[in-house]
Amino acid sequence: SENTQYDNDASASIPRSDTLDASNEAVANAFADAGSRSTRSSRSGAQQQQQRQHVLTSQSSQSSQPSTGTDTDTDFVPPTPPSTWPHRPLLIRPSPDSSMRIIGIRYSSSTTSDYLPEYCDCTSSLPINIGTEDRGKCLVADFETDLFVGTVLFRIKLRDRGNSGTLSGMNPQPSSSRSYCNCYFTGKKRTFQAVIRGKFRQTQISMSDCITGQWFHHSPGKKKKLPPKFILNGAVSVFKALAPQLTVDFDGRNPKFLSPLVSTAQTVLSRDIAGDSLGISMEDAMVEPYPTDSQSLHQDLLKCNNIPLPLLQPQSLPTGTSKSVQSRIKARKKAFDKNYARRQKTPYFDTSKEYTFEFFQHLLHFDDFSVDLGKVGGKHRLAGVLYGEPLKCMAARYDPRRDDRRPEYLWNFDIWHESCYDDAIARAQRSREGTR
Repeated sequence: SENTQYDNDASASIPRSDTLDASNEAVANAFADAGSRSTRSSRSGAQQQQQRQHVLTSQSSQSSQPSTGTDTDTDFVPPTPPSTWPHRPLLIRPSPDSSMRIIGIRYSSSTTSDYLPEYCDCTSSLPINIGTEDRGKCLVADFETDLFVGTVLFRIKLRDRGNSGTLSGMNPQPSSSRSYCNCYFTGKKRTFQAVIRGKFRQTQISMSDCITGQWFHHSPGKKKKLPPKFILNGAVSVFKALAPQLTVDFDGRNPKFLSPLVSTAQTVLSRDIAGDSLGISMEDAMVEPYPTDSQSLHQDLLKCNNIPLPLLQPQSLPTGTSKSVQSRIKARKKAFDKNYARRQKTPYFDTSKEYTFEFFQHLLHFDDFSVDLGKVGGKHRLAGVLYGEPLKCMAARYDPRRDDRRPEYLWNFDIWHESCYDDAIARAQRSREGTR
């Protein structure tokens, strides 16, 4: 199917979980009942929290206010152990170093005035959807940074065992009328989807200056062995085939895998805020528009090349753009990769428009927190090489070819797996003792 075909184009985003509850109403109840659930947890979990509390003392001042952007080791450690995570073994939260503020959590069909009180502590954990939610009942998070204000929806796929797998402390019975076999992920290879919709807050933000990918704060270190070089090189070759402008740095102080935002996202849509609505919910299937469509970023590219709108005929557009969704995606990626390679500042994101970015991928899996590179590259667990850091779902204004400053984040979400937590605690302890 076409969905299966373009699922092969993995973005520089993220993963999968094997134990997510089918009911977001149950999720909300679980958040509201977090205190009592923590009390009911095993004594070993309580002792684990008590033993590690001294490492996290510096985090006690965290609140709903945005981060200042500092990056001490204790800032990056989740404030509570995995035994208290509502989506164990997975935790998604706003990254502490991004100066991003979560405004509130709501259902996708609700307005921004209908935030759910169960999610008053939005800095600790964000909701995750599994694809079986009733229409309008996906949970989304409204957020803002200095450069962008918008909404994010996360979906992560269960392993193929129906709805029997649930999170600790969650209702094992799905409340959705939709069966697992009829969920969003049916017929798709993807295991992860993120949809970000919003507007840019500043003018003159160049599309070529915005990147996405993975940005780490520490090298793996001598005790953390990377896969053999030939496997790393093979993995880079796989990713560069999907993202030709990918920048890779294994050895620097901040290892990173970055590629242009506009040519990495699987789908990109734009619309005039003052105009008609897209008519597309964030829950709906995102479809790459035709280049002649007003929602296509090809329009921005053609305008900055001084091609008048009346002349937007097929001969002015990339070839093969009308045959399929996949060919339209490839045409947009190729055009903006070329623009990025030429270091063109134009086009800029328009502050009068609303943009939608969709990311999905199938290579990373959260059931065992691994990356599957196929028969040649093999399957590799990530916890041992991440040195206690999370994966990212992020975008920023930053040019890795000429920019030595910190990235200015559009959005930045940490995706933690419990297998990384002990390493994060140990690294924070060494940092506090000055023995890193």
